[in-house]
Amino acid sequence: VVYINNSAGGSTYGRYVVIKHDWNCGPFYSLYAHLSRVSAKVGDKVIGGTPIAIMGYSGTGISRTRAHLHLELCMLSTKNFTDWIGTKAPHGIYDGRNLIGVDLASLFLATKESDKVTLPKFLESASPYFKVAIPRKDELEITKRYPWLKKGDHNSDSPSFEISFTDSGIPLSVVPSHRKVTKATITFVRTTRSKHEFYTRGRLTGIGRKATLTRNGRKFVALFTNEYTKP
Repeated sequence: VVYINNSAGGSTYGRYVVIKHDWNCGPFYSLYAHLSRVSAKVGDKVIGGTPIAIMGYSGTGISRTRAHLHLELCMLSTKNFTDWIGTKAPHGIYDGRNLIGVDLASLFLATKESDKVTLPKFLESASPYFKVAIPRKDELEITKRYPWLKKGDHNSDSPSFEISFTDSGIPLSVVPSHRKVTKATITFVRTTRSKHEFYTRGRLTGIGRKATLTRNGRKFVALFTNEYTKP
């Protein structure tokens, strides 16, 4: 257990618990939210079936009749979250905006099909919704944390990196690119008949084969580039 928010009004998650998992593919974090009471403590080592809390309806807009457990399994974007947000972050790096949730329902079904499924293999099977080229400087923090994101020859020089994302913003790969860019630039987007903002949480604008990053999108990409100046 790495983090507990015990304040019902301290987050839209209400009371929530974050547990760190080490499965030899970089750290992943499970998040349990809208809790009534928390029995676990930070530093506790837990295994499957260990009680950590009681389900509830804490958090914004959750009534008693809508009581449920909100569950996520997440990658960590950056350890410099306070720099990114530009102000004090009450929940530190365990703020929901810094935790990128994978498609947990699909992962569960995949593990039912095969007990050899790993998180890297599961994410490798996902299709990118958009790709972004960024100027190449140092190695990205995200690939230090999750080395399996590296594709292509990272030992050779290149002017940029191309990062592939799902529609919800899960990073799928980081590839050295020959493109010369001065800022984050969309290089690919899945063709759609409606606005890209509807699929990408407002991070992209445009329709069909054309897309650009919105202000929200540029801010999101900055989580991975460690460039936190306002876009």
